[in-house]
Amino acid sequence: MQITRGWVIPVVVAVVLHACVGLLLLQNWSSADEYKPKIVPRHIQAKVVELKPKQTKAPQTKKTQPKKPLPKKPAIKPKKPKPTKKPEEKKKPIAIKKPVPSKIKPEKVKPPQKPKIDEEKLQAERERLAENKRLKAAADALAQQQQQVKLEHDQQQVQSHSQQIRADIENKWSRPPSARNGMEVTLIIQLVPSGDLIDVQVLKRSGNDAFDNSAINAVRKVQTFNVPEEYELFDREFRRITMSFRAEGLTR
Repeated sequence: MQITRGWVIPVVVAVVLHACVGLLLLQNWSSADEYKPKIVPRHIQAKVVELKPKQTKAPQTKKTQPKKPLPKKPAIKPKKPKPTKKPEEKKKPIAIKKPVPSKIKPEKVKPPQKPKIDEEKLQAERERLAENKRLKAAADALAQQQQQVKLEHDQQQVQSHSQQIRADIENKWSRPPSARNGMEVTLIIQLVPSGDLIDVQVLKRSGNDAFDNSAINAVRKVQTFNVPEEYELFDREFRRITMSFRAEGLTR
């Protein structure tokens, strides 16, 4: 069988490929000889074990001493740049304007004139004040005189009614046989504006009951006394009368 030229190249390629495959197989085979079997581990039965957490003591907090403040570093002030001197400019002289005299003349202020005093009115006011002063002095003198007259009248009234009261009690008083000179009892007699007796009490005893009781009975026998009609005078002098009874006679 003749091989044509068209099949030469494919045949050569096929032979080369088969040669490469054969080389590869030889290499794999040598590596298979060196293959070692793997060691299969035995089956281990596992159990679940609960682990209790260990009680850990709370860490003791150490007393931390307050840190001493670090000394502050002095702040470094930035140096101010020295001002650069500018070239002095020549100042222009300021022109001062002279005030222009005004043609308007200021008005002259007249001094305030003192008000004229009316001598007639001033004299009339003086006379009126003097008259008021004289009338007031006369009124004060009259009031003082009236007060003096009333005081004398009241004294006369008190003296007159007091004598009448003593006389009325003296007429009703009968001294006991045991009365002796030197005995004295003091009574308080309470009256109303009509002169009626309200109560009689012993202020100071004589030491003899018969003598004291005779004085009380004499006051009660009178019952109604002669007192002044003026309420103010009665209230001041006769509403509460203090009277002493002596063996020699009555005193007030």
